Amino acid sequence: MERKKKNTLFVVLVVIIGCLFISTCNNPWIQGLTDHMYCAVCERANARCICSPDTPALCTGVHQHNPETGRCNVCGALTYSLRDPGPGGGLIFYRSESGFPIVGTGTTAYYLEAAPAPAGTDPLHSWSGIYMSTFPAGGGTLGTLEGIGTGKRNTELIIEALLVIDPSRTGSAAQFAAQAQGGKNDWFLPSIEELEKMYENLRVYGVGGFVADYYWSSSAWPSADEKYSYNFTSGARYRDYTSINPLRVRAIRAF
Repeated sequence: MERKKKNTLFVVLVVIIGCLFISTCNNPWIQGLTDHMYCAVCERANARCICSPDTPALCTGVHQHNPETGRCNVCGALTYSLRDPGPGGGLIFYRSESGFPIVGTGTTAYYLEAAPAPAGTDPLHSWSGIYMSTFPAGGGTLGTLEGIGTGKRNTELIIEALLVIDPSRTGSAAQFAAQAQGGKNDWFLPSIEELEKMYENLRVYGVGGFVADYYWSSSAWPSADEKYSYNFTSGARYRDYTSINPLRVRAIRAF
């Protein structure tokens, strides 16, 4: 009889402990889950999974995705992947876990998004419509740069230079790229390295609606009147075209 009582007590204790374990869902194996993640077993947020190392698929972390920033509202983790639709209606073609500075703004971005593909083909525009190699602010480059995060400032420099030379001039690649679309007004002409990433992560994968042609960047070559463009057929940068040559234009934005 005494042995039976002990066995019964043991079973009761096991049941109680098991219930506590399930209700708190605090398996030490998955202690690494952060507080905003979701337990696929007990279907509760802010919980820890009751799975084991043999069943990791039961433990699922779900970030609180913010579609405007592309980051988790709680922990800041990046939630967009390459080629995902972005908040401006285009496709994500660059992401940086650590972020990158947007030159001239004092802010940090984590993504680059290409503008939505046009109904037809990307339009043709000249870089400026006039030779700009001797403009005094920065010489042949106008102060433009080539790296990731520089396209926005490059675009501003080109437009500022055009307004000084001819305030009535419109229709340049930079002016076209800076137009509002997709509910956003922060578009710009990509730098040559940004344009290169757009080719590598969109065009190469057959998405984005690009054509087999040359696309303008906002980066100028430091000598003569040559500006950087990118060949979306061969995947190579060029500087053989001058400010008056019409090439394809696709805007981008950083966020």
